[in-house]
Amino acid sequence: MNCLRTPKLLLLLLALCSTFFVQAQERTVTGKVTDQQTGKPLEGVSVKIKNTTQGTVTNAEGQFSLKAPSTESVISISYVGYLVYETKIGTTPVFTIQLSSVERTLDDVVVVGYGTKKRVNIQGSVATLKAADIEDIPVANQIGRAHV
Repeated sequence: MNCLRTPKLLLLLLALCSTFFVQAQERTVTGKVTDQQTGKPLEGVSVKIKNTTQGTVTNAEGQFSLKAPSTESVISISYVGYLVYETKIGTTPVFTIQLSSVERTLDDVVVVGYGTKKRVNIQGSVATLKAADIEDIPVANQIGRAHV
């Protein structure tokens, strides 16, 4: 009877040790994201572990903290108007990332009820609005009061 208990205890001990090993691979990665040209921190930058659903955004100081499943994981940093930055986590616990801005111009795009099309591909009448045309229009806030 004692011989039967030994393998069960050994299996239990092995299972507990493997659980600790898996936990040891997960690590917290922190960092700061700034603009390469100005050096100012960027707020609201998307920081994700590539090919997973894990992600976060930077705070007002451009800082983030994220749990990574392993040192082989790749973090992907993206922000509107900037190049996407990707790097392998490796053994680096703290990152300082500088994003480069991208100068792109946007073609005229027409929003229709079922998709979008370029203005040159539209048949029919299309109106163009400039920012100055809609600047002074009152907008309701979350409570429903108008801002002027």
